[in-house]
Amino acid sequence: METQIALQIVVNGLTAGAIYTLVALGLTLVFGIGRIFNFAHGEFYMLGAFVTYYGVELLHLSYWLSAILAMLLVALFGIAVEAIFFRRVRGQFHAPMIIALGLTMMISCAALVVFGREDKAIPMAVSGVINIIGITISAERVTVIIGTLILLAGLFFFLQGTKAGQALQAVAQDSEAAAVQGIDANRILSLSFAISGVLAGAAGALISPLFAINAFMGSALIFKIAAIVIIGGMGSLPGAILGGFFWGLTESFAATFMGVNAQLIAFSALVLVLLFRPRGFFGHE
Repeated sequence: METQIALQIVVNGLTAGAIYTLVALGLTLVFGIGRIFNFAHGEFYMLGAFVTYYGVELLHLSYWLSAILAMLLVALFGIAVEAIFFRRVRGQFHAPMIIALGLTMMISCAALVVFGREDKAIPMAVSGVINIIGITISAERVTVIIGTLILLAGLFFFLQGTKAGQALQAVAQDSEAAAVQGIDANRILSLSFAISGVLAGAAGALISPLFAINAFMGSALIFKIAAIVIIGGMGSLPGAILGGFFWGLTESFAATFMGVNAQLIAFSALVLVLLFRPRGFFGHE
């Protein structure tokens, strides 16, 4: 295999992995704080893409302002979802899962009615190509990767450098001990949903100039994201990052050499990882 082809495959995998990572981080964060596996998180990603689309097409905002609007609105949506649907069942196992599945169907059906069945697309936010060591990369893909790195840096600065971020980590590690220290678990869970909304909204905004968007894109993604979270280790943020890029690269190589069997190869990789590391890369007992 030629070096240029291999590097192009890696870039494509990193682009997909960047999107997977952003969505997986939000799902992982909410699970780590509230032990809620929010299957509706894929719909947050879908809403981020549509807010970006309508910001550009209807409000005539720039792509960048539309992306910021998407992050803010999806964050607010996440706060509302937590307060209305999940707060009363926090700490339970079955009820949040059933609610999340029902919420997924509600949002996707509503999106189908409001947004329609047709695929939609927005103009490229950044045009042109970049040549790096002999390979040609679209500026859009570079934007996705750089945007993701900026968001990852911002997230970890928030977690390590702010009191709210440290409170999030405290609740994730031991909610009872955090409560003794006066940390409001409900407020922290709401904050985790807001951050997950920001990340999912950003992922939807970043992907919208590259691919057509539709009302089913969130439902199609959530099973991959669930697998990524399992690979990385339930509740582990570093695991979500590693799992997201692992999945993106696996898909990219599989799509190049296996064609339609890319998904089969990726899920087979999941099975192999769990056979040798049942708790995922960074899971704990």
